[in-house]
Amino acid sequence: MESEKTKNAISINKRVIAAIIIPVIIIGAVFYALRPKKVQYTNPSIENYQNTVLASGEITPDELITINSESGGKILSLKVQEGDVISKNQKIAQLDAKDLQNTLSEKSADVDAANSNYNAVVTTNYSLAKREVAKLEIELKSLKDELYKKSALLESGGISKREVDEAKAEADKTALDLEIARIKMQSYASKGSEGRKQASAVAQARASFDTSRQDLEKYSILSPLAGIIVKKYAQEGEIIQAGNPIMDIARTSKRYAEIKIDEKNIAYIKEAQQAYVYPSSNPEMKILSSVSYISPFIDKVSGTILAKIEIPKANEQTFLIALTVTVELIKDSYPDSIVIDSNYIVWENNQTYIFIEEDSKALKLPVKLTGSGARVKIEPYKNAETRSEAGSVISKDTRILNPEGLKDGTRVSTKGNGGSRTDRQKL
Repeated sequence: MESEKTKNAISINKRVIAAIIIPVIIIGAVFYALRPKKVQYTNPSIENYQNTVLASGEITPDELITINSESGGKILSLKVQEGDVISKNQKIAQLDAKDLQNTLSEKSADVDAANSNYNAVVTTNYSLAKREVAKLEIELKSLKDELYKKSALLESGGISKREVDEAKAEADKTALDLEIARIKMQSYASKGSEGRKQASAVAQARASFDTSRQDLEKYSILSPLAGIIVKKYAQEGEIIQAGNPIMDIARTSKRYAEIKIDEKNIAYIKEAQQAYVYPSSNPEMKILSSVSYISPFIDKVSGTILAKIEIPKANEQTFLIALTVTVELIKDSYPDSIVIDSNYIVWENNQTYIFIEEDSKALKLPVKLTGSGARVKIEPYKNAETRSEAGSVISKDTRILNPEGLKDGTRVSTKGNGGSRTDRQKL
């Protein structure tokens, strides 16, 4: 019996507790539901807005060439370093050419020997042949005079015909010797057969020497232009093969931000178009320049078109070669525009919206959007369905709410300017 009373008492206590707790929970739930949602907000800025096409690329020189070794061998010296400024025809590398230098010495001796032979023919031999001709000319004249006398004596019967024949034979032989001597003398002349033969030998020796000398010059590598060493592929003491690259040299007259633009944006780019350029790692170093080159061809593989933006001379120390850069090509400019962080935009059913604070509630407002970067231009619709003359509600003091978790009409309590999404995530 007593146990039954205990059970009834416990049951009564539970009902009492439930009667107290349940209303408290309901009241708490209602209070929580009606409590304003704390949200971050941002204020728009009124500024001259520029709609841009964004692209990335890197800084390139006016001209970049790769220096290849024309000969193989050990690199005896390679004193230049990446970043060094060099002049045209400056020696940048020296290969070991000991064997070729020995060959060149031998061919130089061959040239000297050929010259000696040539001089011997056209000077010494020609001079001796000339004297021989002069000697035979005198002998022949004397023999002809003697033949003439003997021919006269033969008619008078003073001598026999045999003596005349002997004189004539001796004169004919001397005349033949003179003709042979004259031919030999002519051949020894500079334009004669022997002279030309020896001149040809000299020319061949010199050509062989010049070829070896040109080959030797290839072992001393000179820069074909004034510029800067961009990259080294070889090191001093290394054995290199003919045709292997040694270094890249950039002409330093101009520098460009070289970018590739998606073909869908071709209509928005033209030469002389203004563009902002800045190191991708530091947007604060933004400079204004213009498009100086647009390729006439589209890369079918990537679907992009190449463009170049010249870097002003005054900024070259900042925009180093191969630096990764971001380029903003200016499509349009809009003065006195309402500009906000794009992370405060809501996209629904191909329409863009923002949430603003009105009477401590979130008001969902349709807006026209211009731009696609971190900062965008907005323009509220006039006579929007949700509010009459909606454009009049936005000013630089309007609180544009962080849209995360908001619905139209949600009660809100703002808690400080949120800035960008990155800033909001920190808070």
